[in-house]
Amino acid sequence: MPKDKEEKIEEIKFPDIPEAVLPADGPRLETLIGKIKTVSAVPSWTPRNLYEQLVIYKSGATIRLYVYDNTNLAWNYTALT
Repeated sequence: MPKDKEEKIEEIKFPDIPEAVLPADGPRLETLIGKIKTVSAVPSWTPRNLYEQLVIYKSGATIRLYVYDNTNLAWNYTALT
């Protein structure tokens, strides 16, 4: 491309994002460790709080972490190894 026809590329500047400030109250991950309920049947209840939204399911060699989705009102899981 000839120099007089070169396209000028504009530099994009992103705004600085301040460090996240964690809330002083409410549940935090470190308070959940050791308090996650372990069950042997797939969860089917509607949880009332964050502690009930995380469940470890164990059945034989199958281990899953279930998480309740408040938007879709459904349990989802991922396999653990």
